[in-house]
Amino acid sequence: MHDAERKIVAAHVRQKDGKEWYYLPKGTKVRPLVIGDLIAGGPVHIFESQWDAFAFMDKSGERSGIIVTRGASNGALVAGLIPKNSKVYVWTQNDAAGEKWQQDICSNTKATVKRVHIPVHNDLNDWTRAEASDQNLLDAIINAETVQEAPSALSPDQLFHAIKSFINRYVVFSRPEHAECNHAVDHAHMGSGLRGFHALHLFAQSRDALWKNPSSPLTC
Repeated sequence: MHDAERKIVAAHVRQKDGKEWYYLPKGTKVRPLVIGDLIAGGPVHIFESQWDAFAFMDKSGERSGIIVTRGASNGALVAGLIPKNSKVYVWTQNDAAGEKWQQDICSNTKATVKRVHIPVHNDLNDWTRAEASDQNLLDAIINAETVQEAPSALSPDQLFHAIKSFINRYVVFSRPEHAECNHAVDHAHMGSGLRGFHALHLFAQSRDALWKNPSSPLTC
């Protein structure tokens, strides 16, 4: 097992009788196994078991963007690991513990989370050992169910108020009738889609003009 700097600090060992696993030295706190790099904006595949992760790697050829939580009770350990703007794929095992694991992951990330459904079998390792091909895994990823959406940067209310504030601050209207475009923001906020489109278009044009000459307000 590695620490935050990826230095080996412990070993995951199975008893001689094969009944239990434990960490040496004893008392070592569990940390997720991260395989490869976790890249901002890239996909992240999360597994409860290393055997599921290895089965995925064997079939897909993937060697990066993989997190293993080392058990169903450790879903919360993904906190702080998932990069910004990444999409998460959870390979949830088909049991009650797996459902709780998935919930813990969702509670500890703001990323979009998609559940890859494993048909018939209890987990991915069982599925790949029985029949699953690389194409089966790809199809499962494509059809993954969205169980959590990433929050928007701004709510609709915040977005429209930001647009109106921008227009009031930076746009100088040469004719009184041109000021009507400012009211379009209010109408858009009330649900008038077409006028809202024009307001957003004006906002985009204003922004682009200010990038070219930020020292002077825009005149309409």
